[in-house]
Amino acid sequence: MDNYTLPRLMYITHPIKDYPIVEQVEAVCKGGCRWVQLRLKNTPDEVFIKTAFEVQHICKHYKTLLTINDSVYCAQAIQADGCHLGQEDMDILQGSALLGREVILGYTCNTNLQVTQALRLPINYIGLGPLWHKTETKTDMKPFLGYKGYENIIGSIKNNLQASVPIIAIGGIEDTDIEPLLKIGVHGFAISSAIRNATDPTEKTKHLLQILSQYSC
Repeated sequence: MDNYTLPRLMYITHPIKDYPIVEQVEAVCKGGCRWVQLRLKNTPDEVFIKTAFEVQHICKHYKTLLTINDSVYCAQAIQADGCHLGQEDMDILQGSALLGREVILGYTCNTNLQVTQALRLPINYIGLGPLWHKTETKTDMKPFLGYKGYENIIGSIKNNLQASVPIIAIGGIEDTDIEPLLKIGVHGFAISSAIRNATDPTEKTKHLLQILSQYSC
């Protein structure tokens, strides 16, 4: 997906007993979010794919990009817009070869070295984090970066010829984190709990997008 400007807000789904994933996705799409990542850890392939098709139906209605977390198999099965892989998932080169260059490919990084290495890979964005420890979507949390960590990593790659790969911040992000991180140089934000735990997730999504609209890309 070369020469493509990614949206600046991604919503990451999270299984909740009383708040089905399809309802989460419907709510954020109504609020204007145009990028959703379906995250279903430790889920059988058949359940993952069934849910992915349901979510994809909603995303297509709202013209929203759908990225599949971890599972290249599921991304292929539903012909998703994208796939996000972590450091312990399928090798990026293998995933890229299987999915093809038309599929948006993201990669999780936590350190300066990982980001530097990632810039040489066929990826469309880097999910950098966590910003803070306070995130419910991950149980295997890496050391949190804080603003200083983002400054160090983004500062160290700013002169890299391939550093145009967008950085998507992730990990316990709240409204007040958006401006500082944009000033540091991130492209966008992957947010989960701040939206789904809101009294009105649709209005919360609109609010976050309004904040982002005040800053040029």
